[in-house]
Amino acid sequence: ASENTDNAWLNLNGQYDTSKNGRLFAGYSFMRDHEDRGSVDSEAGDEPTEFDDISIDLGYSGNQGSHYFKITLNSRRLDFDDVGSPLGTIDYDDRDRDDDLIGLRYLFKYSATMAFFVDTETDRRDYRQTPDNEGNDRNSDGLSYAVGFEWVNPGTVGRVFVGQLERDYESSAFEDADETDFGLQLRWKISPVTNLIARSSRSIGETTLDNSPGYLLDNLLLRLNVALSEEKALSFGLIGSTADYFAIDREDDYLDLGVEYSQQLFSNLKFEVELHRAERESNIDGEDYDIDQIFFRISAAI
Repeated sequence: ASENTDNAWLNLNGQYDTSKNGRLFAGYSFMRDHEDRGSVDSEAGDEPTEFDDISIDLGYSGNQGSHYFKITLNSRRLDFDDVGSPLGTIDYDDRDRDDDLIGLRYLFKYSATMAFFVDTETDRRDYRQTPDNEGNDRNSDGLSYAVGFEWVNPGTVGRVFVGQLERDYESSAFEDADETDFGLQLRWKISPVTNLIARSSRSIGETTLDNSPGYLLDNLLLRLNVALSEEKALSFGLIGSTADYFAIDREDDYLDLGVEYSQQLFSNLKFEVELHRAERESNIDGEDYDIDQIFFRISAAI
């Protein structure tokens, strides 16, 4: 068995201006990735679980005076590889799914520094093997909507919103989810060389744990960026989150800490090194998890 994996990413994006105030946009992304060993949906195979994630976006946005609107269509396909184990092959075909989403946004620019907006999304999550290996039907329909405002002031840029998250499960064994949504995004320029990014959010996630259709995820991100010079930068990051699972007595608390140093070697060549620690504390015995990692990256712009 090996812990080595081969990952690959491809992103293509384009935009076409249909008029002075309207634009059509499209995007395609392919990702060959793997799950961390701490994934609750992984069943401790001989090797990390690898998967393909393919996404296609299509949309249109426009504005007329103080009014702005945007419509987005997204189709996503997830395909998980089977994994070997001492007890035989772990069948992950029941995790494969297709997600389709339609999103709408309307924004009214109240002044040069403030705008109000309304967001709504509806989506469909279809598992390609139904029922799954435990006999569960995990297909569902989702709806979310939110109202809020954005502002731009000297030194700060932000947005706050409140709304609702709903998910209707096809199986009568799963109770539908109906949760209050709220969030904050803030970018604060503390000094000419230092800025702070803060972001909080809520979402309903998917799981294939026995007897649970998903979970409510509360997430908080803090990131402090410091420019040491024109070529060198340092950043400190913290992400805290809680996953509260539906229909079962499980709650997981996550903490991610990171320090990153970057240096522009040449105009088109950048070097980065990151120290990262991730922890999970669960109310389920034996499900605590932690990992320490170091990443080296070299990126080039062509």
